[in-house]
Amino acid sequence: MSVGHTGIDLKDALRGVSILAEAAAVARIFASGLARRFPFLASTLVIDLVFAVASISLPTSSVLYRRMWLVLQPFAITAICLAAWEVIALSCEGYPRAKRARRQLAIAAGVIGMTMAAAMVWSDIRGGPRWLMPWLQGMFFVRRAEAIAIAAGLLFVNLIAAIAPAPARPNSIIHARIFGAYVIAEAVGYLGMSYLRSWPVQTALPAAEIGCFIAWTVLLSRKGDEFTGIAQPSPLELAEIDRRAEKSQAEFEAALRRLSE
Repeated sequence: MSVGHTGIDLKDALRGVSILAEAAAVARIFASGLARRFPFLASTLVIDLVFAVASISLPTSSVLYRRMWLVLQPFAITAICLAAWEVIALSCEGYPRAKRARRQLAIAAGVIGMTMAAAMVWSDIRGGPRWLMPWLQGMFFVRRAEAIAIAAGLLFVNLIAAIAPAPARPNSIIHARIFGAYVIAEAVGYLGMSYLRSWPVQTALPAAEIGCFIAWTVLLSRKGDEFTGIAQPSPLELAEIDRRAEKSQAEFEAALRRLSE
């Protein structure tokens, strides 16, 4: 059996496993009541799952598959952007100054990612192949830009959270890390479709998304949505959290200014 044929079989298998893993994650989130806590995560996964189930019998190269994907994208983009905002808010819940700093960092990093994605569009239009469906190409560029921007923003948020942590519910911390990995895999996937059309990339990235679905299913729980075992910070500790958040923001803004000079 050739490597190419093996790749097709493996991609089909990963597609089926991904649907099962995502369905398990959705069921877990709703059954545990966490959909009320993470409504935009739930919306993102439900939209993706509906499309995956509806298109399971269609080849990804078919016109119907591509039209279904195109119609669903405005809803998917809105949901995942709101889910990213949700992650930032919940990762430092109850600490408005830290939340504000992290949001500003995420926006700045997202703008950098969007700028990078916009620069790619020009090279794609000039040197890339012509698409039979221009609207599909345009939406692909939008999704790639969104994925890169959110991935950049959440990468910085998770790094800052590691350097200057704010007490949060265990579920929020776990979800922030899983969602960060998920959107990074999505961004790499869109870049891979443009520049790295190799068999290992096309099979490894779906496997990474499956890992995220399994992590959501296994690691999120009702108990993890409580502050049990987390000591409430004293006024001095709260002031230190805010100070480190503002220091991280100032350092990042200074780095951006140096890059722009």
